[in-house]
Amino acid sequence: MFEIYLNVYGELREFAYLDRDPKYDEKYDDVNSVINDLCEVISETNRVAFIVNGFGQRSWPVDVSIDLATILEQVPFVLNSMINENYTFDLDFYEQGIQRRLLFSLGDTDDIVKVDCVSGTDWTPNPRVIFLEKLFVKEILFDLYYSFCNYSQNMFPKLSSHKWFIDWCNTYKDSEGCGERAYPHHNI
Repeated sequence: MFEIYLNVYGELREFAYLDRDPKYDEKYDDVNSVINDLCEVISETNRVAFIVNGFGQRSWPVDVSIDLATILEQVPFVLNSMINENYTFDLDFYEQGIQRRLLFSLGDTDDIVKVDCVSGTDWTPNPRVIFLEKLFVKEILFDLYYSFCNYSQNMFPKLSSHKWFIDWCNTYKDSEGCGERAYPHHNI
């Protein structure tokens, strides 16, 4: 089993005291600056958890403020790859303490994706390799992307109103088979 998602605890509402007008320098910043700031303020609410389970560990030691931001910076490449039917990509949890890398590749059949988990710490994945349906991989990674956009816009309307972030969230809006979904991990 493998899971990667955002879980919301309690009411999904605006946090005006943490929200702010977005101010970024085009020379030094990009959309990842906005995403990092959103991950930081979302983390401060204690309402959203970044959940990763699999490879023998029920709850990976990941957080919203750092680990989610590092995965989201990789999302455009990963989503573009899947749209183009290329399932050879990595998700690198490179921050100190987690240091795990998921290596995705096509499995033995066209509808299966092989996922190798490589650890950079003493932790050993068990199993080290899993096989997932291609559609499942596409759905969970698109859902992570859509959930982050949705939660950011609901909780922090000012900060998430920056053009870079709006464009980032709209990039895959019309992708075939990847329309907006209900978010199953919203626990009220």
